[in-house]
Amino acid sequence: MQRRRAFSRARYWRNRRLAAAAIAASIVGTPPAAAQCVTGATTIDCSGNLAGGVAVTGSSAQTLNVNNLTTSIAPPSGTDGILFQRSGTVFLNAEIMQFVIATSGAGADGVHVEGAAVKAMIFTDVTTQGDGARGVFVAAGSGAFVQTGGDIVTSGLQANGIEVSGDGPVSVLTEGNVTVKGLSSTAIRATTSDDSMSVTTLGNIVASGDFGVGIHATGVTGATVITTGDIFATQTGIRAETFATSGNPSSAVSVTSVGNITTGDLGTGIIAYSEGSSVNVLSVGNIVAGTTQGIGIEAEGAADRRPSPPLATSSSAVTMPSASALLRTRVPRKSYRSATSLRSATMLLASASRAMAAAP
Repeated sequence: MQRRRAFSRARYWRNRRLAAAAIAASIVGTPPAAAQCVTGATTIDCSGNLAGGVAVTGSSAQTLNVNNLTTSIAPPSGTDGILFQRSGTVFLNAEIMQFVIATSGAGADGVHVEGAAVKAMIFTDVTTQGDGARGVFVAAGSGAFVQTGGDIVTSGLQANGIEVSGDGPVSVLTEGNVTVKGLSSTAIRATTSDDSMSVTTLGNIVASGDFGVGIHATGVTGATVITTGDIFATQTGIRAETFATSGNPSSAVSVTSVGNITTGDLGTGIIAYSEGSSVNVLSVGNIVAGTTQGIGIEAEGAADRRPSPPLATSSSAVTMPSASALLRTRVPRKSYRSATSLRSATMLLASASRAMAAAP
């Protein structure tokens, strides 16, 4: 109930801001920011002093370029740093480089983009301070591609670092670090309602608030997560899943983790689930889950794959406290919980590795 109220307040203030922007003009900014935006037939170019933020709503131009700034974007409290919203295709190119985007106040996203199909490329550091204030938010009516090149930090309740949703294929690539400090916040939350999902991260991920999640990726026709940096999350390091829809069956899930994963007490390093297909998990780094109880890797495939369990392998240590599972793989109605000894865990990992090598 508290979560619902928090998001309701955020939506209320966001709708008020959007309505005011639509009535005033297609481009909103505080002087001299407005004077620094030049509108063409298909492109809007914004540069110079954009300290008050940039908002483009309902414009016929499908491309927004934000670059060559002379100062950071730091708008008044409750205002998005960059807002780009239209009914058609949207392309945002924000190369701010030496400057940053910094927002404050509830619901004030660093970057907020909505459109039919969205491509957003954001090369700058982004910080937000406020409940529900996401670092980067993208919502697409079809497909979405998001690439970030700077560090992203959020501090509020339910303030996700990167949040991307679409009805078509969704792809997220992060090159910098993503840190979320608030309660019930996820560093990267990506979902598609009826297509494939892909998340690739090159930097480190930290979700230090209670119930924090590093990566949560949800797809239908497939979900792939590849991480090369380290992950710390109080609840779950990586969660990747696929679910069936009326038009598409659930497809395979693949997780590859190269860096180390550390979770809080009762946490889980990796969760991989497919409602209707196979699950494959490869962990190259070390996993340390919990201080008293936790799960290293939990994988669950489709019912029609019984009695063959999902494949989960680790080439490094999966370290758990006593009385906890080092590795758990599950299929519906049939669960396996590994022994707590390192010897038993090593045997299980070796068996899973041989099974993966023999798989077609």
